[in-house]
Amino acid sequence: MPADVKDVPAPAGPEPGLPPSRRLAYLPLAGPDAAVFTEPQGRQGESFAPENLADLISSVGAIGQLEPVLVEEILRPGSRPAYRMVAGERRLRAMLWGAAHMPGNPHFAALEAVVCAGPLTEDQRRTWQVAENLAREALRPGELGAALLWKRCALLSERIAAAGGGLPPQAAALDDPAARYRVLERAASRAGVAAPWADVIASLGISLSPRRARAVAAAFRALPRDLSQDMDRHGVPVTARLDAARMAGTGDAAAEIWQAVRERGRPDLLAPAAAALAADPAIGARAAAGRAAAVDAARAAGRRAARAPVPAGQLIDPAVTGALLAALRSYAGLLRAGGCPGEFDAGSLRLLALEAAGLLAELVPGDLPGRHLMEAG
Repeated sequence: MPADVKDVPAPAGPEPGLPPSRRLAYLPLAGPDAAVFTEPQGRQGESFAPENLADLISSVGAIGQLEPVLVEEILRPGSRPAYRMVAGERRLRAMLWGAAHMPGNPHFAALEAVVCAGPLTEDQRRTWQVAENLAREALRPGELGAALLWKRCALLSERIAAAGGGLPPQAAALDDPAARYRVLERAASRAGVAAPWADVIASLGISLSPRRARAVAAAFRALPRDLSQDMDRHGVPVTARLDAARMAGTGDAAAEIWQAVRERGRPDLLAPAAAALAADPAIGARAAAGRAAAVDAARAAGRRAARAPVPAGQLIDPAVTGALLAALRSYAGLLRAGGCPGEFDAGSLRLLALEAAGLLAELVPGDLPGRHLMEAG
């Protein structure tokens, strides 16, 4: 941040409820007129290293900046305005690198920016970032959950202020949207206002049902932020996150289950492993993941067997039988521990067990393929 920006009194901003004015401008990146600065945002570290910006730098150098960044104009008495980066930091970093290392390339001479009259509130900055991210790419569940909560926080802040209620001072210091929302929700209740999901969706201009928005936000709020981010990287759907959070009971327990299924290379087993642990907490997360894997293997074996029925007298694939036995042992353990299947599942299990027992009883021991193989060996 420029030294003369930090302590300057904030000028009067736009009236509450009115959108800030904006314009398109080309801002110099070098020389005495350069006044664009950035502050830490959500994504840091290697994402901004030059080697990870190489493709973007090359693209800008060849054809120019295709999309403007979003900046906030900060007026400074007695000097030129400064411009705080709101959204588009990777583009700014690429442009700064090009301006410093390729000064002869005209594409790096100035930064194309949508300039918004400041000062902006933190909620307004977050709203801009959310809007741009939603417009540029399909967000993953964790990212979308955070975006939706930031926008809901912004709406709640506006409505609390409009109703004459006081905004909790600690809310602005909370960088976690779930934590900020919890604080603002209490203040909104006292002020008699709310921000329904339908309003949040309409204000963002996205196609999403309130029910889906509620589920995505609930999954984000139920899990630690780093866990949501890791699940995003592995493509875990919202329903599996909600099931895992509900059955695990705590964020730490959900993290243990997630680590166990990741060790197996089976993120898809998150919800079944959480269910196994909820049914028998004494077994631990790794054993729960093992049971979930055994049940899944048995189901897969059953599907394979159904697709390719064996002729009479032919040995059933031992892998199919082994997977079924492992699943049955795990299931029997759940029953011994006091677990109980659903009413209709219990009936289906009894019928299938009786059918299997009857069919096995009809087999003549001397004619079993396995016996012939053992004798031949």
